[in-house]
Amino acid sequence: MLLLLPDVPGKARWLTREESSWLDGEIAKEYTPQKSHGPLDELKVVRNRKVLYLAVANFFAACGLYGFTFFLPKIVEQMDPSYSATNIGFLGAIPFLVGAIGMVLVARNSDRTGERRWHVIALMLIAAAGLLGTIWFRHQPALALACLSLVGIGVLGYMAPYWAMAARVLSREHTAVGLAAINSIAALGGFFGPYVIGQNATADDVSVGLYFPIACLVICAVMLAFLRVPRDDPRRAASAKAAPASEPVGN
Repeated sequence: MLLLLPDVPGKARWLTREESSWLDGEIAKEYTPQKSHGPLDELKVVRNRKVLYLAVANFFAACGLYGFTFFLPKIVEQMDPSYSATNIGFLGAIPFLVGAIGMVLVARNSDRTGERRWHVIALMLIAAAGLLGTIWFRHQPALALACLSLVGIGVLGYMAPYWAMAARVLSREHTAVGLAAINSIAALGGFFGPYVIGQNATADDVSVGLYFPIACLVICAVMLAFLRVPRDDPRRAASAKAAPASEPVGN
């Protein structure tokens, strides 16, 4: 496969001359030397209110994501105590398979429309509704599994439009450090989400602990509803004449 792939956009036969020229220019911009910043200057990005806002929003999303991931086998087991470990494994894979398909479809639609924020908001609410449905239908395996599949679509599908949105909000020179800071702070959700669920769950019913990730997902959606995000031009990757991306929002 590597022998068949072109080395540069100009050798890609499926691109027009204008498209390959535009892509060459965009790649060249990435390698254009920028004004150098010292380590302390880079660390100041962590105090940027946009970085902190996105990090907190993603923290709440991560609480839902990791809470769902870590406790999915237990949720499936409690849908029907007669399930064997093999049954739990196969049934637990279904939400992830559905989520993987949803991830691709969501990313394509987000790229096609150039819209990011409302995609993420919708997916957060879909995941929250799926968790709520899982609680309601926890003794009806088919319905509960369908609700878990909605959760899979939400918590897996939000990633692509979220990070594309975060990159649009941050300035070019702060993107790398800003995204790293957002990811580092949000990773704390990998601890708090499962911890709170585990503290509130009982030996007989883990679903009572799911109200916490539901609240977290809703909070993330509400926070992002107040975030100003420039819309991507969906045609800019297809033509060199497309309008340039708008400047990031100011502090």
